[in-house]
Amino acid sequence: MSYLVIARKWRPTTFSEVVGQEHVTTTLENAIKNDRLASAYIFSGPRGVGKTTTARILTKALNCENGPTPTPCNTCAACTEITAGNSIDVLEIDGASNRGIDEVRNLRESTRYTPARNRYKIYIIDEVHMLTTEAFNALLKTLEEPPAHVVFIFATTEVNKLPATILSRCQRFDFRRISAQKIVAQLEKICSHEKITIDKSALYLIARKSEGCMRDSQSLLDQVISFCGTTIQEDDVANLLGAVGQDVYFEITRAIAEHDLPSAVSIARHVYEKGYEIKELISGLAEHFNLMLTLKTTGSKEHFVGLEPFIEEFEKHAGRFSETDLIRMMQVIIEAAADVRWSMNPHLHLEMLLLRLAKMPASVELQQVLDDIEELKKKRVVEPAEPQTNNVRVLPQFTPRSQTTSLFQNLSRQNAVRDQDEPGPANATAGDETASGSEPVDLEVIRSKWAGVVAAVKKKKISLGSMLAVGQPYHLSGNQLEILFGEKDTFHVNTLNENQKLIQEAILSETNMKVFVHCLKGTNANGHSPAGKHPAAENTAPAAENVAAAEEPAPQPQPEHTAETVRESTPIQTPPPETVPDTGDWLSAYPLAGQIIETLGGEKLR
Repeated sequence: MSYLVIARKWRPTTFSEVVGQEHVTTTLENAIKNDRLASAYIFSGPRGVGKTTTARILTKALNCENGPTPTPCNTCAACTEITAGNSIDVLEIDGASNRGIDEVRNLRESTRYTPARNRYKIYIIDEVHMLTTEAFNALLKTLEEPPAHVVFIFATTEVNKLPATILSRCQRFDFRRISAQKIVAQLEKICSHEKITIDKSALYLIARKSEGCMRDSQSLLDQVISFCGTTIQEDDVANLLGAVGQDVYFEITRAIAEHDLPSAVSIARHVYEKGYEIKELISGLAEHFNLMLTLKTTGSKEHFVGLEPFIEEFEKHAGRFSETDLIRMMQVIIEAAADVRWSMNPHLHLEMLLLRLAKMPASVELQQVLDDIEELKKKRVVEPAEPQTNNVRVLPQFTPRSQTTSLFQNLSRQNAVRDQDEPGPANATAGDETASGSEPVDLEVIRSKWAGVVAAVKKKKISLGSMLAVGQPYHLSGNQLEILFGEKDTFHVNTLNENQKLIQEAILSETNMKVFVHCLKGTNANGHSPAGKHPAAENTAPAAENVAAAEEPAPQPQPEHTAETVRESTPIQTPPPETVPDTGDWLSAYPLAGQIIETLGGEKLR
């Protein structure tokens, strides 16, 4: 057969022609120049990246008639024999078929003899990881102390399977996958020399299909030329190789961005009907999103080799996602690729993957969430306090000043003046009470039912009821009820004033009267402190005479003009400031001021 395939026709013959392995070729060239050659080398890496080719070039460089030289001439007898593969001093051994200890023993015996014609006797063992453990052990001594004229070159795709004792006796060179840019450039060079017209996007499809292997890409190019002739279009390459076109990836991206579940299912079925390889499609989808992520984060377009016509479309779709969204989607795609590898139904996994991506909500940055929370805190509106449910008048605020009458007498007068100015009934409070269905406020009725009020408070809170039993209803001004306590009952007064609502509800339930309660300390009209219980509270026994006595109206107490009383019927004439003695308690001259200070929770200061 006279035809020579592209992969063999364009096989590199010098170190400079090896594509994408500069870190290996440069090291070998410098070793040859400086005469620092090792006795054994290991070339490891994926298939089709130049391991065996580099081993042959190193063999020619060592045995060239002009050498050792980093640039073999490829014209001398030694070089041409090595290129043709019929050199007597160069042995290429397949490790998969010659893996036993007997073959290695024969090889070890042959190393004793000097080269028949060339400078070095070189053994190239391909797929060396296939040798048995016994075969490796048989090589150890020879590798450690080889003859001066022998060089071993091992090539393998699975260097992890080699024993550590072998690795420690060799110089290891790791060959890398070749980038798509370099593969496309090499294929363009080949097509130009072979007079083949091909789209650059078609070359990119071939490079992507080859997965970084130059030999695979050259074999695919040979196949495409046989199918299309001298003019090759991208669609022809996609149909021949079963490669997924960019239009499918962009359609998937659109369905994901618009959360279009029906389109996602339709695309999955279309892929199945076209016969695309599911694993390849998922791998291409991950690369597609990686390109969008790279474009969005860096803005660089140097990675779009062969995809220049699609850059504008990539920018359009990349703008519909955030970096976090793209990372999350790539993570889901990679997980799906691992599942498809062992799945009995890859199409089902693909459909599930597209539905998951289409249903995935947009992510929100944590800092944005915190900023939104801070903004809500700033805009938070304090809810107004609940309106009072009872018809109790709230005392207006007042500033301390000299008063000639009691506090609640002044409030009663203000209420009376305001009621006269307002149109409507003469007594607004009475009107409110009548409208609400409550009884007119009567101090004697409250006193007669005080024991029931105390009992009602005790049912709700026994400690407050016990404190309330110490005081007695003393004065009523409008709907303001004063409850008088002894001079030493400061704690009782303060506690009950903090729970006025509970006492007011108890009075309302027992008397059907709505009042505003206020507790204070002081003495009664007779100059005595309250006895702790009002006489009405003592009428607990069901004696008939007590009941009859309780029904008789009690005489109204006549207020006296004493300094100890809380309520005065006439204004108190206070002496002018200049008549107040310099020594002694100034509050003795202003008893009403002391009562107001104690009522408001103040302290006496000199």
